[in-house]
Amino acid sequence: MRLFAALLLLSLVGFSQTPPAPTKMFSHLKSWANEYPINNAVRPRRNFFKLPEIDSSLHRILDQSQYKRLLDAMGLISPIDVIDQYLVIKGVTNPHSGNDSENSLVAVRLYNGDIFVAIEGEDGHVDWYCTAGKYTDLPDKIRAEIDPEAAIEWGERIAAAARAKISKR
Repeated sequence: MRLFAALLLLSLVGFSQTPPAPTKMFSHLKSWANEYPINNAVRPRRNFFKLPEIDSSLHRILDQSQYKRLLDAMGLISPIDVIDQYLVIKGVTNPHSGNDSENSLVAVRLYNGDIFVAIEGEDGHVDWYCTAGKYTDLPDKIRAEIDPEAAIEWGERIAAAARAKISKR
């Protein structure tokens, strides 16, 4: 009987514990919103891609040539957006560099740091790299920023929702 009570107590204690919280939050990165990811005009220079948590993840999913391709495709960059709890960085190869034009996108999920990288070549093909999951895990609104097929799907869903809203009136 004591053995049964001890096992029951152990199982209740073991199952009643809450799952561990994520060990590292990435919400501090939100301070980069509306900032340029690379700013050489200030001292010390600021580079979002060189932050330890970003740099290590990028090097984990990209080999050296892919990493260079990404940074080259970030020649002309817009400020960092926040879309649906993701930091989103869009860039295009500097047209004065003499290289083929490529578009790029980096999305960082703020609650766990997952990174999604997309590089679109001149031929329109998009190469995706992710630290976890797959690129289809991204909200359509973000994928639509670089993937023409996702943009069409997202636009169709928005239009269908608008038609449904109008027809209810």
